[in-house]
Amino acid sequence: MTTWSQLVAWRSELLYGVADRWKFARDLDLSVAKRLQTRLDHWSEDSEGDTSWAAYMDLASHVAQANLFANYAAGVQLAYVMFAGGVDLVRPLVEDALAVAAEFGATINDDGSVSVPYVETYSPTLSPQDYQQARIAAVTPKVQLAFAEASRVDQEFQKALNDVKFGDGTTDPFGVPNVEPWTDLDERVAADDPLTPGENRQGTLGDCWLIAMINAMMETPQGRQKLRDGVTWDPGAKGYQVVIYRDGQPVTVLVKNPVENGVAINAGTSSGPGIASLYEAAVNHEYTHEYLASGTARQAIEIMTNQGPVSHFRHVADAAVASGGSASGSFSIASTPRTYPDGSRGISVQATGDPGSGMSTVTVTIGAGHGYEVVDIKDGMIGLRNPWGLNNRWDGPAQNAAGVFYISTTDFDRAITEVTTTQS
Repeated sequence: MTTWSQLVAWRSELLYGVADRWKFARDLDLSVAKRLQTRLDHWSEDSEGDTSWAAYMDLASHVAQANLFANYAAGVQLAYVMFAGGVDLVRPLVEDALAVAAEFGATINDDGSVSVPYVETYSPTLSPQDYQQARIAAVTPKVQLAFAEASRVDQEFQKALNDVKFGDGTTDPFGVPNVEPWTDLDERVAADDPLTPGENRQGTLGDCWLIAMINAMMETPQGRQKLRDGVTWDPGAKGYQVVIYRDGQPVTVLVKNPVENGVAINAGTSSGPGIASLYEAAVNHEYTHEYLASGTARQAIEIMTNQGPVSHFRHVADAAVASGGSASGSFSIASTPRTYPDGSRGISVQATGDPGSGMSTVTVTIGAGHGYEVVDIKDGMIGLRNPWGLNNRWDGPAQNAAGVFYISTTDFDRAITEVTTTQS
């Protein structure tokens, strides 16, 4: 069991360092596999007989083994990246609990219990004992929330490690196939991207606000054309010139590499960077890496379209319905609070993949601190697309083939605190 002292000492920097070492091992194994595969592809047939065949099979075995090691290292790296990201979520909760404890002169014990000294109260309505209990009651929920989130993060990390399979090439517990590390881009990246929003999958970066917006643009021919027009392959620079906006003015950014652990196309057994990756990298370069984890839907609309966004904080379901969703031509993003009123990181709602088919609903979780594309309105229900991609672990069961799930306007009002729209 994790103690409070251990929780206070949690730091993601060390975990990211471990992930980097596993990435180095993965890259090294892939390099070995490539060199051996090259030899295998150019195997000489000059000699005949069992000796030549045995040598060929031995080399093929080494290629397979190197690839297995690379896949295993990639899986462990992903697990540590996930763990580090979880620690980044827990850290503010721990600091919040420590701040409240300091305010009330409380001590948080290793088992999570809270102790406060007995003092005379200045309150005319509280006895010293009641005042003591009130201070404990003010700190305890903060501590419990930090412990609960830490426990969830630790369990997901352990599951990710347990789900790494050494023998069959499975490396991602959530179904993303392992791919080679992205290094250089070429002109095929934009040409091969069908601009299908359901095939985009957000990486471990906290840029849901941006990916949801890019998905929204992919819903209409006009939006897709704008995305296409904004990227140009530069053969001299061996990169893409990508146009985004800053302070109302177009800015051209040279993108030569996608962002590590960023958004990717995940369709069937293929995976790799696409146009969303190019725009993500451009924002990363122009606005800094930290910006990616803290942006908003309003900023996404301004950066990607230079249009004036309109944010709705009341009657958000009505605003979503009035927009018609991104598929109708109005970019529309739904945002959730950092935490819900009960301190939780998610809220359960009923959802379906197709409200018009009479399909029974299932329970899905709308995540806190997250952004969803409002896709369309069907049979009075609001269709949402999670930038995490199709078949993600929170709303996969309710998604249709396009990765969209529908919830009622009542649940939308419960789960969503802001809807940001603009006419395209």
